[in-house]
Amino acid sequence: MQELQINIIPGSSLEAERNETGKVLHYYNTTYYIDRQGDIKLRYRKVNLWGPEKQAVSAGHEHIVIDTEEFGKIGLLICWDLAFPEAFRELVKLGARYIFIPTLWRSPDCGEKGLAYNKQSEHIFINSTIATRAFEQNACIVFCNTGGPDADVYFGCSQITLPFKGPIVKFNGKEQVVVTEVELGSILEDAEEVWNLREELASPNWYPAKQ
Repeated sequence: MQELQINIIPGSSLEAERNETGKVLHYYNTTYYIDRQGDIKLRYRKVNLWGPEKQAVSAGHEHIVIDTEEFGKIGLLICWDLAFPEAFRELVKLGARYIFIPTLWRSPDCGEKGLAYNKQSEHIFINSTIATRAFEQNACIVFCNTGGPDADVYFGCSQITLPFKGPIVKFNGKEQVVVTEVELGSILEDAEEVWNLREELASPNWYPAKQ
């Protein structure tokens, strides 16, 4: 932001949409890309809502990518969006190279039934799904989850994950700050040469195939 001369994607917050008289029409779970001058360059309203969230929050309606001078094209998602490959596809079709996902995801979220099967259920969900998204979407996935004093609840799994490499940094449990330099180089281009994912997405005959 302006004082610190940093770009920032904060965790999501509740955003009210009001009419001309100030009456609240909708609440959205929203995150932002804020540049070094303190300007909001991208606002994303969460499209895929977690079950209980639907009782209080409206779903957003679109996925947007911003083309930054420093990093190229980036897109934003929030938390439970991770479970929907379609959300990632929309961003990749718009050219996103980085996809950032601020998150509040806890071990008990799988419920008593899930915990009865495996207390590490959500850890497995997060780690396997992020790796899959990075490979299947040919993108750099930056996932930032809540840490806290109770590692059995606030398990983290924050990570930066790339195709071919998998996670290049990952940490769990307690709150911490990690400074990492990400140099994509030609990795996304090399992955595209191998798998042609972005070319396929851009094709007018993209799945389901037109007859």
